[in-house]
Amino acid sequence: MYTVPARIRLDNAVAVKLQGLQALAQGETVFDLSQVQDVDSSALAVMLAWKRAALQRKIDLELLGRDGNLGSLAQLYGVQDFFYP
Repeated sequence: MYTVPARIRLDNAVAVKLQGLQALAQGETVFDLSQVQDVDSSALAVMLAWKRAALQRKIDLELLGRDGNLGSLAQLYGVQDFFYP
């Protein structure tokens, strides 16, 4: 299981995205989002990149612990169903 960092904002989004892509490449299929609290809209872009990469690899990516600020942000942007089916 890959534990996603607590902070995903514009200034660290690229690094977090690359960490997640590396985790996918190493065979991780479960991402734990329960520690994620400090987010902006770039967090949704990071998650989209992970989802896209998983689809390309035909991997079923599971996102756990998606409550809190990240869930609220997804709901605010109206994309909660896409990220949290």
